[in-house]
Amino acid sequence: MLRWFVTILLFAASAVAHAETRGVRTLVPAPALGKPFSASHALVIGIDGYDHGWKPLGMAAEDARQVAASLKESGFDDVDLKLDLGEAELERTIKAFIYGKGADPDARLLIWFAGHGHTIGGEGYLVPKDAPLPGETPASEAAFQASAMPLAAFGRYMNEVKARHVIAVFDSCFSGSVFNASRASVPAAVSKATTQLARQFIASGSAGEVALDDGSFRQAFIAALTGKDRRALSSDGYLTGSRLGAYLAEEISRKTGGRQNPIYSTSNVVGLDRGDFVFPVSFASQEGPAEVAAPVGLSPLEPAVAEDVPELRIEPVQVARDNPEAGLIADKLARNLVEYYVNNRLYVSSELTGREPARPPTHRLHTKVTALGDSVQVDIDLTGRDGKTVSTASFGGERAFYVHNYKFLPQIVQYMLDVSLRTLEPLHSANRPTEVGEAYAFFLAARQKASRRQFDDAAALLDRAIEADPDFASAYAARGQIAARLGAGADEVDDYLKEAAAIDADYPSLNLFDEQQMGDPVPALRAAGANAPWSVLSPGLEFRRIEAEDYGVTVLAWRFDESSVAFDVARASTVHGETVEELRERTGALLAINASFFDLDMESRLSPVGMLVVGGREINAFDAAKAKNPLTGILYRRDGRLGIMPASQYRPDERFEAAVQTGPLVVDPGGRNGIYRNNFDRQNRSVVCIQGDGRPVIVQVSGGLSLYEVGEMLSSPDAGGGLGCERAINLDGGPSSQISVLAGGIGLEVTGLWKVPNSLLLTAR
Repeated sequence: MLRWFVTILLFAASAVAHAETRGVRTLVPAPALGKPFSASHALVIGIDGYDHGWKPLGMAAEDARQVAASLKESGFDDVDLKLDLGEAELERTIKAFIYGKGADPDARLLIWFAGHGHTIGGEGYLVPKDAPLPGETPASEAAFQASAMPLAAFGRYMNEVKARHVIAVFDSCFSGSVFNASRASVPAAVSKATTQLARQFIASGSAGEVALDDGSFRQAFIAALTGKDRRALSSDGYLTGSRLGAYLAEEISRKTGGRQNPIYSTSNVVGLDRGDFVFPVSFASQEGPAEVAAPVGLSPLEPAVAEDVPELRIEPVQVARDNPEAGLIADKLARNLVEYYVNNRLYVSSELTGREPARPPTHRLHTKVTALGDSVQVDIDLTGRDGKTVSTASFGGERAFYVHNYKFLPQIVQYMLDVSLRTLEPLHSANRPTEVGEAYAFFLAARQKASRRQFDDAAALLDRAIEADPDFASAYAARGQIAARLGAGADEVDDYLKEAAAIDADYPSLNLFDEQQMGDPVPALRAAGANAPWSVLSPGLEFRRIEAEDYGVTVLAWRFDESSVAFDVARASTVHGETVEELRERTGALLAINASFFDLDMESRLSPVGMLVVGGREINAFDAAKAKNPLTGILYRRDGRLGIMPASQYRPDERFEAAVQTGPLVVDPGGRNGIYRNNFDRQNRSVVCIQGDGRPVIVQVSGGLSLYEVGEMLSSPDAGGGLGCERAINLDGGPSSQISVLAGGIGLEVTGLWKVPNSLLLTAR
């Protein structure tokens, strides 16, 4: 009997080499290290007897029985075995286990599922015994989706559970992005791994593979669980989630000659990916470590290595309360520091995120902003675990420049600190391009202008960089590049290069042009969209997923019928905002997405920018000053219908039931791209559009598109792989972009970095 693997939901880990044990060692239980667990619970599910067209499986139930027995013998306090579950029982059983047993923050949970899985539109489902086999029609797919358990919902349960360690092992076939990891899990010493939160996932096959339904995966799992194969254990006798995943990948790949390759991953939620699931029973050898022999060209599994991933605490920016000029820059610096270091895969906590670190910070970043007339100075101090300074620096310059170019502040901070982004330890760089922070700031701004093909502006900024630091050799070389782009003669270009070499013959080359900008994801998205039909989620609500895998970009779209689904604007329950998931759950909406732009004061209070109307009441007035840029449009509801209008058409006597002033218009009325130049600023995006036939669409872009590219995609015809929008308006994007959906039993979450003050809602009428 064969189990087919479609596209797997987990991030494929790198191949793990094979090693064989020579000889036999006696293994005895050893005490666990670190903070003790209060209890160990397991839920084991096996489904063989499928109905409604699914091919019956021969070993799933037997695998489940043997796994359950082995878990009982291996230190789990209770093991719940469930066989041949139908639609209602499957989700109810999993939720009861996760939320019931997982309510204890010191518990350890394991879930094993053996049975069919299925994929629709890139999203995966666990298939219960009585789910109908989907055909090629939207109706048959919808019937299946209504019965199966979406992995998006499963992933949300895993994120919400309070238990310290949770691992899920799937011997089934499905796909989806819900467990795609944005960072690889870092193995840690067991004493440390036990104290950190862990959410880990293992699947028994990779994309497009065929797995034998002969119990091989179960046998390897039990061999690792019971210590029979010491290759799965760490050098001190522990079995962890990461070692189990590596062992299963190596063992099953070897047994099947590479035809089946299990994969394993950790959660992509910051804070839930720091620990490593530690199994209850560990083993110590009475005869010393087992001798390991490896075939030629391959290496044995290495034991887990203790390695600290920095936990950075970004302290509040120090600034004089009575200095609004400095306060504005301090506000921008505070938010963008968090975004920068999170995007660079560090663990970050601050008062702005509300996230409490899972362990004491290894580093603290202290900053101070001081306004001196028309100038500003930023002082930086990075301290280590012991409170001693790791690196300190300062930079300054024209206040107006930093107000306009605040996005560069974190890069300047990192550059001036001269520390590793991986460890936050000093680099002691011997040949830095410049020691003047202001000069580096001008260079960063010039690079942005160059990427936008604004070469005159780039040249002027490089001239300012050279003025700020006449010894900035790399800036002279970059100025020569720009001169060539502006059509200067060879002698003029050569003069800049000679000047650079005269200052420093070994000057470091700074890349003025980002090669990634040369790629265009829109044609790839259109091609994928041509084969991505709309599917019905619930009455009046359809869903479409378009993915350009080579570019790592996904466009998610929800189209709704206003006779069945209502659009509204809602405010957060507190001045400090809330996530769209919190708002959706609080209101019972089908969908919630972040809405308009907002400001944040030094007390972390959020206030909307531009017009905001909720429940027919004007909360914030129309902002005429920002109507030309960037809040160039109004998204509104009037007479129960959604509309989008250019801000230039707004009249003071306009009355709306709900409205947000936002922008820009990415598709102008008439279906033309509303953005006229590609600046290659690729960010996550939240957008609302109205198609040519009047149907509204909520759009969320993950992976990053520029506004120009969004306009190109949305204005392209639906039949040609686009979305056929007659007009479309941008909402707040970047780290604020987030969406939460639960419709037709299917859940999906795209999380943002910030809480938001208001959101758009879709609710069933």
